[in-house]
Amino acid sequence: MKTLPMVYMFLLGLLFYLQPAFAESPYEVKFGDFTVNYNVYPSSFLKSEIANALKLRQSPNQGVITIAARKAQADGSEQPIKANIQVRTRNIIGRVHTARLIEVVDDGHIYYMGNFPITQNETTQFEIEVLPAGNGPSHRFAFSRLF
Repeated sequence: MKTLPMVYMFLLGLLFYLQPAFAESPYEVKFGDFTVNYNVYPSSFLKSEIANALKLRQSPNQGVITIAARKAQADGSEQPIKANIQVRTRNIIGRVHTARLIEVVDDGHIYYMGNFPITQNETTQFEIEVLPAGNGPSHRFAFSRLF
């Protein structure tokens, strides 16, 4: 787990919530009372200070995935939760990569971020498996993105 100074966390949170300005809108998948928000984008969209602090690579052939998990509460609010998340990517020729995710926790917010290889003008397929901390079944979903 990484803990960052508040200024970095502010920038990270801002990046996560303002991603539609930089890439396609963030995605959301619901599994009953469990919600996963995710987005993928070229690593060049990430501020260098944040990438360095999190030890994420920045290059034209690297993408970044950001994932956050939340659980619905009885009062209707959603609580960020920790999760075990596996991310596998597959390129157009079938090469598989397992992303190493970094858990970022600050002020009640929990994010998981990691790099994956990309090739410009090619589609990358993503397979995500999320196991909420505590109890509950794992959840799987998949999507593709053209970079």
